[in-house]
Amino acid sequence: MQYTAAKPGQSKPRVHVHQPFDGSLDSAREARSWATSTLAKLGIAPPEWLDLIVSELATNAVAHTRSGAPGGRYTLRIAISPDQVRVEVRDAGALADRFPARVWAHPEATHGRGLALVDTFATRWGLLSSDTGVWAEVAR
Repeated sequence: MQYTAAKPGQSKPRVHVHQPFDGSLDSAREARSWATSTLAKLGIAPPEWLDLIVSELATNAVAHTRSGAPGGRYTLRIAISPDQVRVEVRDAGALADRFPARVWAHPEATHGRGLALVDTFATRWGLLSSDTGVWAEVAR
């Protein structure tokens, strides 16, 4: 666990934790479990929808980036502040001609709703400045 000193005007320091995961689809379940158990160890109740958001971002990293290639990996980072939990999934880079975007899935489609769910339940979300991942914030 990494602790960052409080900035002027901040009452509490932010807590940063991170964990790498292999690029298998099963790892989304592991990422969810790690996120909630890590918060519990810190005495923090996981915010509503955190599991869903972690799951969607991890699944997208595996399904739509080089993290899902043989030997691929991604890292889940969590930053905790007094009013929110920020999750970041840092992946191994985009596949050719792919980028994170909210799409409208056909009602009978079995895929394509992940970022729409993140958009609905996160207070904010976006691309990491490195273009190798996505972040989302959830109110505490």
